[in-house]
Amino acid sequence: MAHALASRAKLAAHLEVDAIYDFIVGGRIQFAKDSGPDDWWQLRLARSHVQMLAMSFAEQCVLPFVDDVVADRGVLDDYLRGLPRPVRLIVLDPTVEAVLARDAARHKQVASGWAYLAQSMREALSGIGLWLDTSELDVDMTVLEIERRWDAALLAQGSG
Repeated sequence: MAHALASRAKLAAHLEVDAIYDFIVGGRIQFAKDSGPDDWWQLRLARSHVQMLAMSFAEQCVLPFVDDVVADRGVLDDYLRGLPRPVRLIVLDPTVEAVLARDAARHKQVASGWAYLAQSMREALSGIGLWLDTSELDVDMTVLEIERRWDAALLAQGSG
């Protein structure tokens, strides 16, 4: 979705955390539900590089679209400390069933391993940013809805 949004902007970059994380090949940690707190440092490293890229692009008037799963308030707060302003948070919130059905049609299935995050994400971030139930929306419909409600995604400048 971030890619689709960025492609419609006048000048924008799609910054996908997973793509940066994929730079780590030797000694890469594979995450699972039972991963301990010390296992997440590589993902934090990827996120910090995405923040640096976002700042660099923004300095050159390129609008950065960060693509990541932000599952708790701590991750959001870390982003807010390191991203250029203004920041908008768009949370795609389809049903778990819709996510699993979409994932089954993809080349690389990953959703089943992360479905457990849905409830904790709702609890930690509810009421922050723009939340969209995209269960019945395709990419084009979702982009149009985000564009229509763009201002609702704006986070307060003093957040974080």
